[in-house]
Amino acid sequence: MDVEQVPVIHVKNLEAGQLQPKPDLKPEGIPRGPKLEKQQLESGDILVSARGTLLKCAVIRSPHVWCVASANFIMIRLDKDSRLHPELLCAYLRQSKTQSLLMSKVSSTAQPALNIGDIKVLCVEIPDHAIQANLVNLLRVAEEQYCTALELAELLHDDALSIVAEYMEESNA
Repeated sequence: MDVEQVPVIHVKNLEAGQLQPKPDLKPEGIPRGPKLEKQQLESGDILVSARGTLLKCAVIRSPHVWCVASANFIMIRLDKDSRLHPELLCAYLRQSKTQSLLMSKVSSTAQPALNIGDIKVLCVEIPDHAIQANLVNLLRVAEEQYCTALELAELLHDDALSIVAEYMEESNA
């Protein structure tokens, strides 16, 4: 059987709606054929973690096209002519109210498991196209600001640790 090494996205590769860069994903051998083609992700696909109490979601963008999602994800692929923008659906799924509603439907086992049927029953208002475009733009700007703030906080934290280390080294004591 012919096997192809394909980057696989696991739940641990998704934080705050952001996927780790493709080069950081571990490639796994997956048999070539129709099943692989069906599993490979397309731009606009939405991943939703299926297990656990934290529902993580992300929209697939061009850098992650042709990656494969692990079995711990539900993959949502909207129709090409869908009136709803995938980023808006993902943002809706990330809302605490929506997540509480979904988690209330989850079968109670040792580890809660969500299924596609739980998501399909959600009723979602679809704003008109112009409003969706504005909302998507708002989400993208907010996401960019959020990532910038995280990077800045990490830099400040690293600088603070370096300054403390500098003052506490034996030569400065």
